[in-house]
Amino acid sequence: MLCFLTVPLVALFGCSPSDRPEGLPTLYPCEITVIQEGVPLAGANVTFIGDQPWAIGGGTDDKGVARIFTHGKFEGAPVGTYSVLITKTVLEGAPTPEERDNPSYTGGGGTMYSTVDRKFGVLDTTPFTIEIIAGKNSQTFDVEKAVRVPQSRP
Repeated sequence: MLCFLTVPLVALFGCSPSDRPEGLPTLYPCEITVIQEGVPLAGANVTFIGDQPWAIGGGTDDKGVARIFTHGKFEGAPVGTYSVLITKTVLEGAPTPEERDNPSYTGGGGTMYSTVDRKFGVLDTTPFTIEIIAGKNSQTFDVEKAVRVPQSRP
């Protein structure tokens, strides 16, 4: 009986306070909208870089909106000023699962392309910053013209 009650309670209330890392500061909600050539950019990665030791960022949805998380699972970001890095990589020409599972398949694994200008994804060249304050935060960033730059694979 206890097992049947535990799962709904965890789903309803989320992580317990003990899951929260020691020293994690108060987090404030943040939504970043990314546009490219005047339209929302889905599938982009947004990363905040600042004085915090925590990983902070999120990915954009179909409307170009990224909800920001700290430490991968805690919604929001700590108060502070951050440089904002925005990247997007796509894979073209990847084999289908059927092709990949076929022992006679000799094709490649596809080609990775960056579709956002590199300057927006590099700390030294990004023009984007955000100041997170107590309360709800939101900002829109325009990554300008789409690019198609092949990426090397490790």
